Amino acid sequence: NTDDPNWPQQLAALPKGTIIGGPLQSAAFSQIKSSGVLAGRAMFTFLPQLDPGDEGRLAWRFYTSGKDQVDAVLTFCRDSLGIVSVSSLYPDDNYGRRMNDTFRAEAAALGVSVVKDQVYPSSGQESWNNLAAGFLGVRKTDPPMDPNPVFQAVFMPDSWTNSAVMAANIHYFMEDRQVLMGTTIWEQGLSKGQNMDAQYFSLGVFPSAWNYTTPTPGQQSLQAALAGKAGFWEALGYDFVRFASRLGSPEGDAWTPEALNSRIASAQSMNWSMAQMQWDAGGQCRQFLYLYTPTQTSFAPVDPNRFRAILQSIRDQHAARVKA
Repeated sequence: NTDDPNWPQQLAALPKGTIIGGPLQSAAFSQIKSSGVLAGRAMFTFLPQLDPGDEGRLAWRFYTSGKDQVDAVLTFCRDSLGIVSVSSLYPDDNYGRRMNDTFRAEAAALGVSVVKDQVYPSSGQESWNNLAAGFLGVRKTDPPMDPNPVFQAVFMPDSWTNSAVMAANIHYFMEDRQVLMGTTIWEQGLSKGQNMDAQYFSLGVFPSAWNYTTPTPGQQSLQAALAGKAGFWEALGYDFVRFASRLGSPEGDAWTPEALNSRIASAQSMNWSMAQMQWDAGGQCRQFLYLYTPTQTSFAPVDPNRFRAILQSIRDQHAARVKA
């Protein structure tokens, strides 16, 4: 518990070979890393990323990453919708810049072209309408000139509230054909009932590590134990404890990266209550996230066939409107 002022001493007192879950904050992990207490211990961090070279060697990831989120929405666009030209519209803050960098890197890896990216001030929404016009390449006429962007989807790594405002600005210029790709922070806003302007998200998609509709056996067991009140955070702890127990104990008094990666290969084959995690031979983790689309009341699982039909219908209506 890193809220306890004595947590560094408590951690250092753990015997070699201990399996550790956490921490939740990167500053705490940096302190752990510099202290040297990780030697001979297996730490699975609840962080979205680790420094290059650390994952699978010094520590292991046990949490949803930005890469996992981007892969989920980009793979859906490419494989289910045939979209290979995309864009990114992101806020000028640490999260936005980091996710945009991840988006560009993963798009390249998946063979998807990021033909445009645009940063916007995270505050000062009064400038967003002009910015949206420039992003779409339209002249602000009355009525607005119909846009013809070369991309077919927009990555929007911002809060649900901000994304809804930006989506309204995009639709103001009659651009309703874009698939709007979000991150897990959309889920946070929608779960709190912040479903404003969901009408602009008929083509919205975002990832989640929690299955809201068809629980896995692991999730069913967790829900039964907690009287149906479990969510992602409960699942994270539940899955970590079960996963750690499957790793067993090291033959000596300490873990080595090679020994741990070998045991992970077997331990990961379990019934997960959150989205399944999988590690490769080098200890690099991937999580297979669920996809949802915003609705007027909350959000619903993405049905690829229905999503394709809605996309084609909107494209047809848009073409008819332009022709008229």
